Amino acid sequence: MLDDYSITDLELPKDAILRDYEKFFRWAGGILHPRLRDENQRPIRILKPFWYQTKFANMNRAVWLGSNKLAKTKGELINDIRTRLLPEHAGFDMLLVGQNQMMADEHLLNAKKWMLSSPKLNPFLITRPDQRFRLPEEKSKMKMMYIENPYEPDNPSRIISIGFAESLAYSWEKVDRLHISDPGQNSRKNQISFFSGLYSRLSNTEGDIKIEGVASQRHGYFWELCRKLFPEHLQDEYEETEDFLDPDRGRELEMEEMQTMSTSFDKQFITADEGVKVGIITKGWLDYARGIMPYEEFLRIYYCKFTKQTGTIFDNVTMGDHEPLNVEALL
Repeated sequence: MLDDYSITDLELPKDAILRDYEKFFRWAGGILHPRLRDENQRPIRILKPFWYQTKFANMNRAVWLGSNKLAKTKGELINDIRTRLLPEHAGFDMLLVGQNQMMADEHLLNAKKWMLSSPKLNPFLITRPDQRFRLPEEKSKMKMMYIENPYEPDNPSRIISIGFAESLAYSWEKVDRLHISDPGQNSRKNQISFFSGLYSRLSNTEGDIKIEGVASQRHGYFWELCRKLFPEHLQDEYEETEDFLDPDRGRELEMEEMQTMSTSFDKQFITADEGVKVGIITKGWLDYARGIMPYEEFLRIYYCKFTKQTGTIFDNVTMGDHEPLNVEALL
C-alpha cells in the first residue's frame, strides 16, 4: 500500500550516486523505451539515459532547443526529482512550468508515475500524510507533488505545476529551481512579465533555471532568447521578426538586454538526427513524417526552425523503411 512507510524506511543512495545523473537514473530503475520491444512485445527498460539528457542535467542554468520526441522533458523530470533529494535542495520548492496548466499537470503526473514505478523511490513520494503526523493537505495531488526530506522530515520538498498565468509566477516563498517546458508553444506574445516573475522567485536562493522546448513561431520570449543563444543555427531567421516587448521602448535597448540575458545561460541544440543516432526516432519515421506534414512544420518540429506559419506546403506522401537498431547499446 502506498505510503505505508515510516521515515526510517527511506534509503537514500550513496552520495556518489545521488550526485551523478547517470548513476541515479540506473539506481532508480531507468525508464521504459517508448518503441523498443522484447520477444513478448513488452517495452524494453533502458538503464542509461541518452547522452544529451545527461549533458543537460549537468547544467545549472541552461536552454535546450531541440527536436520534438527526444525525451527532453522526461529526462529533466528525472533530474528534478533527483535534486529534491540532495541535501542542499531538500525542503525547497521547485516550479514545473508548462505551456498551459493542463500540460504542466501532465508533466507532474508523469513524474509521480515514474517515482511510483521505482521500488527505491516509491517511499519518498508522500501520498498519505496521516502516516507522517503532518497537515492533511501535505500530500501529492493534481498540481503539487510532495517528496520526503530525509534530512529534515517535517519540511518536505514540493514540485508545483503551473501554467502560463502571470498571477501564478509570483508569491511562491522558497523556490530554488525552475523547469520550464515548451514555452514557445504558448501563444501569448508579451511573455516578459511572466518570465520576470518566475526569475524573481530565485532572488533569495540563486537557484537553477532549466528551459527546454521545440521551435515555435517567431515571436515571444523563447524565440528572442533562442535568436541570441543559437545564432549559428538560426541565422536565416533573423529578418522580419515581430517585436514582443513594450513598443514604447527602443528596440536597440531591448536587444541589448536580451544579449545580456542570453549570455547567462548554457545552451544545447539537438535535432532529430541525433534522435536517430541514439535510437529514440527512426529515419523511416522521419521520411514518413516529411511526407505527411507541411514541410515548414516538419522543419519546425524536428529541425528547430522557427516559422511564421503563413503557408501550407506538402511534399508527396512517401513511406520509409525503419532501420534496425542496436538494442543492446541502449541497455
